[in-house]
Amino acid sequence: MIRVSSLILTLVLLGFSAVVSAQEYTEGVHYTRTANASPPRRDGRIDVVEVFSYMCPHCNSFQPYVKNWHNNVAENVNFYRVPIIFNASWQPFALSYYTAETMGILEQAHGAMFNAVHRERKQFRSMDELAEFYAQFGVTADKFLATAESFPVDMKLRKGVQQTGQKGWFVQSTPTLVVAGKYKVNASRSVPQAEMLKIVDFLVAKETALQAQVGVVAGPGESQ
Repeated sequence: MIRVSSLILTLVLLGFSAVVSAQEYTEGVHYTRTANASPPRRDGRIDVVEVFSYMCPHCNSFQPYVKNWHNNVAENVNFYRVPIIFNASWQPFALSYYTAETMGILEQAHGAMFNAVHRERKQFRSMDELAEFYAQFGVTADKFLATAESFPVDMKLRKGVQQTGQKGWFVQSTPTLVVAGKYKVNASRSVPQAEMLKIVDFLVAKETALQAQVGVVAGPGESQ
């Protein structure tokens, strides 16, 4: 473990204090704790996870906020998404997400799938129909279907179910943002969608300050 210098620690804490003074967010009102906290990353970065579904209209309306935030995300943040499965009709979309990610076409396809479901009102009744949709991004439908049945995709799907379930973060609505595996941010009367990522930034600053107090990891491959 590498200890930060007193100067760096002071700067980090001052930065965190500035965030707090600018806007105070309260646990139980603006964010909650996860059911079971994920272990911290070994590289010292802070995970921010968007739990979503392509079938969720609130997730669709939330996308412009996420895109703008992600374009200006802090360097110590590791952002990724987990598609949740609340019922059987959502599973093919989660499977398709992981398949597109595995095939390297997710960046092109992610927004297009939201548009197809919520603007164009397309209905996908099978994996075959989903595969035909993704074929426009430079893969064949047959290859997409084969990849969807592969071991790597199956493992991603199982991990996502475990992360979001009762033995993990216990996500009960979408969109949900999970910060550092500890905190959940949801839209509510107290938290409009436009405020959610401000709370995320607050929690990232909080975790950054905490890491500075206990020490930081130099980079990937370094042990704590």
